[in-house]
Order: sequence, then structure tokens, then C-alpha cells
Amino acid sequence: MMTVRICAGSSCHLRGTYQIIEVFKRIIEEQALQNQVELKGCFCMGRCTDGVNMEIDGRALTGIKPEEAADVFQREVIDPLKERPAS
Repeated sequence: MMTVRICAGSSCHLRGTYQIIEVFKRIIEEQALQNQVELKGCFCMGRCTDGVNMEIDGRALTGIKPEEAADVFQREVIDPLKERPAS
């Protein structure tokens, strides 16, 4: 299972966390990835000036904008999932 943590702290929230979460939730549902991707909100990741911040399987991503959310999800979640061996 891939874990996606998105900061919902004040600074990131003001920069579009909610919109990014909604895009990710929609894609997870459309692609039937509920059993492969765990989406979690968290508070302050310590990089407030770089927000919106997230971690995907422990790898930090910073400065994500709502209009980039679908592309980020494709590149950072869907593409790597395709490369994983089937279990």
C-alpha cells in the first residue's frame, strides 16, 4: 500500500490543501485505487514556507499547487504503482 500524507496545517491549507485532497480522492475513486493508496492528512511537516507539502511513501514533495495535483498524482503515485510487481 502506498501512503500519501498531505499537510493540512495553516500555511498549506491556505495554499490549497483542500483542493489537492479533493483531486486525489477523485482520482483514487475513478481509478479504483482504494486498496493500493492510503490518503492521510497531517499537521505541519515543518516546511511551511514551501507549501503545499506532502510525503509519498516517506519521500517529501513541496510547493505543490492545486492546479498541478492531477499531474503530481499521475507522476508520483499511478506511474510508480504500475512499476510494482503484482502480488
